[in-house]
Amino acid sequence: LARSAGVPLVFYESPVNLPFQRAFHFMSEEDIARLQAFRATLIARMRADGMEVLDAPELPDDGFLDRAHLTPSGARAMAEQLHRYLSAALPPLRHRP
Repeated sequence: LARSAGVPLVFYESPVNLPFQRAFHFMSEEDIARLQAFRATLIARMRADGMEVLDAPELPDDGFLDRAHLTPSGARAMAEQLHRYLSAALPPLRHRP
């Protein structure tokens, strides 16, 4: 629908805190392997269909506060990745008075 409407669409993958998942037994190694296989298949299909996919960033060891919330360093890593992507993908914005 986005393509037919001429609307750019980017999918952003959020990082998963696998160490937390493992430590608190939320996911088994089998679950993680299944998630990684599904993720790879889905992203490959989306790219084959011409969709833009921005992979989840590698976060530092202290990047997560808990299962899903980021620490300041994790948020900084995500922001830096988004900045690099947007800087490369978009034309510079002009300042309007």
